[in-house]
Amino acid sequence: MRFEYIPKPQAWQDDIFSLYVKRGSSEVSLTVRVNNSFKIENLLPDLESDIEVLAHFYGVAWPVQGRAEIVIEDLRHPPSRGGYYHSSPTEFKRTPGSRIVRLGHGSISAIDEKSGLRIEISDASELINVLHSSRPRSIEDFVREHPSPSQTLKISGICVRDIGEFERFVSEVALSFSFDLEARNGIGFKIGRPPKFGASVQEAVRKFREDSVDEPLSMTMNCYDPDAASYYHHARRSESVPIAAFLGYYQVLEYFFRRFAMRSSIDVLRRTLKNPAFDVWSDDQLVKMLTALSDELPDRTAERNQLKAVLTHAVDADALKEFLDSVPGLTEHLRRKDRLPGVAIIASRAVGQELLDQIADRVHQIRCQIVHSRGESRQGETLRLLPDSPAAALVGEDVRIIRYLAMSVICASADRLNLR
Repeated sequence: MRFEYIPKPQAWQDDIFSLYVKRGSSEVSLTVRVNNSFKIENLLPDLESDIEVLAHFYGVAWPVQGRAEIVIEDLRHPPSRGGYYHSSPTEFKRTPGSRIVRLGHGSISAIDEKSGLRIEISDASELINVLHSSRPRSIEDFVREHPSPSQTLKISGICVRDIGEFERFVSEVALSFSFDLEARNGIGFKIGRPPKFGASVQEAVRKFREDSVDEPLSMTMNCYDPDAASYYHHARRSESVPIAAFLGYYQVLEYFFRRFAMRSSIDVLRRTLKNPAFDVWSDDQLVKMLTALSDELPDRTAERNQLKAVLTHAVDADALKEFLDSVPGLTEHLRRKDRLPGVAIIASRAVGQELLDQIADRVHQIRCQIVHSRGESRQGETLRLLPDSPAAALVGEDVRIIRYLAMSVICASADRLNLR
């Protein structure tokens, strides 16, 4: 990294200079502004020879040192609001043997002792603040305040040196950490997209706003499906429009139809083929296997049955029941027929597979009323969920449920994150 000052009008209080940073095989020039109290020496600890601007994320990396710093965005708000903050520290749960601890100044950190990997969310470094002030237009356009500092994700202890593999590793670790925080505490984040040099600067991000809390958390270090996570992130940020969020979370469930809906058929086939006594040349044994598969397959082709299969294999019915009972007013909402006409109610005594099946029926019926504008005719009445109708607003209660289902399925499909 190198820099050079740019002459400025005498009346200006801010200093302007160009910052040249490596980005892949090329060098990017960033025109940045700092106030007159800033000293370039403040950046010297970070101006290492191996520093690179990440190509796919909004952040920087030091591959030789095995560390990175990335700007993150709060899943609970639209991208235009930017930043990441949390204001309800009481949500954090105690978990014995935790590897995540709360630090001062509203930051969070985690250490994986086996790999030596350290992850932290804390105030942005001086370097990120300077990069965030970058304005790709002419100097005359520098008329706004310097953006306020954000909370950034910092990862160290990375053993990968190739920059492509480095970014892939950072992406997997960040996704794992985000879903841990989202699943347990509802405070997930999304990695910020890289700025388009030559376009307008992103809106200033907001700062963490909470008191210091020492609360142990747990960390699973799971590897989550990035495509499913993308659908989840979209839905999470759409919750101001309940029917849009509902469809977004439904896409998460639909994404896993093929994987889970065919699970029982796959189990039948695998048991048969693994049996040493199975004779591929025996017509009788082949007919027996095909008969067993044909008993499974017809029921798995209908969308509602595929949804039920996903919930059966991926959602803990007891945990779901506990969740429904824990949300004030939710069980009452599910029992009332007048809330969402034509949508199945959930019996208060439903448990186990019965609960999963009733929830699947309800989710599928809501989805159909949203998607099919032609409506569904029942007893001479056309049932549909119009975007501006009172019923559409009530879907917000069901969004809580389908968000829980989507998170459960993503977690159930996770693999162990490879930190080596």
